[in-house]
Amino acid sequence: MHAQSLHFQLSDLVKSERKITHEILLCIQQIDQTKAYAELGYPSLFEYLVKEQKYSEGAAQRRISSARLLRELPEIEKKVQEGNLNLTQLSKLASATNQDQKATGKKVSTEQKRELLEQMENKTGFETEQLLNQNFECNLKPKKEITPRKQAYDLHLKLTPEQYEKLKKAQSLLSHVVHDGGFAEIIEVLCDKLIQKKEGKALRKPTAVAAVKSEEIIQGPIEEPKATAAPAVPNPRRRTAIPISLQRLIYQRAEACCEYVSSTGHRCRSRYQVQLDHILPVATGGGNEAANLRVLCRTHNLSEARRWGWN
Repeated sequence: MHAQSLHFQLSDLVKSERKITHEILLCIQQIDQTKAYAELGYPSLFEYLVKEQKYSEGAAQRRISSARLLRELPEIEKKVQEGNLNLTQLSKLASATNQDQKATGKKVSTEQKRELLEQMENKTGFETEQLLNQNFECNLKPKKEITPRKQAYDLHLKLTPEQYEKLKKAQSLLSHVVHDGGFAEIIEVLCDKLIQKKEGKALRKPTAVAAVKSEEIIQGPIEEPKATAAPAVPNPRRRTAIPISLQRLIYQRAEACCEYVSSTGHRCRSRYQVQLDHILPVATGGGNEAANLRVLCRTHNLSEARRWGWN
């Protein structure tokens, strides 16, 4: 009798847990759609869930993938609540479709995802992986094969904390050029720059810097001052180049971190694609004085542009 009582108690708790999980996913959906994480001082939804809500990296990614899949296929909500589908399965499907799209260049249709989810119902993790591997060119578990076309070297380094921080800082400073680059790509870029400086030749095709400030998108590229016979009347709403010395001062003052602070007092401090930003935009009369300049990550620069109604 005691065993049966425990069984009923646990069954009720499991149902409550699934209901709460579903409500959490819906809330994550709203935060994702409205980009509320930016207003709260975080550069991404993932970082918000990990640092603010204390999820592990894996748990955060599973919930993000599941929330986005639920938004695309709202009819599966009941199946998740009833336990016929779980977060791990939804996350595996999202991972498989992303890998397949990168490999083939073709988008996986919503209908195909719907059919796969129907087949995944009440399956184990192993059975789910088998099903996905049968339907996509990219397997969930990467094959341990060395391609004969390109030799790779394993390099093991022991870095001091200071050396590691320098490498991380270089990674942040190059994030405009090398998006989501690992240390191998960062070291390659740094080596290329040094060799080019010493030998005077480029080893790779020039890489276009992808990061463009939101204000520049609206107002056009930065215009360098042109020499004229007579001094031009300054236009307070015309963008002028910020002196390099002043740029360095602002970055040093901000410790090369995003300076956005939320209403709760949380500072972003992201180093990814940091950009100089005018607190009072040039279009509304803001100038290049130090007091009107700050460092923002790309997420918060775009967030500020939206706040001014420009994006």
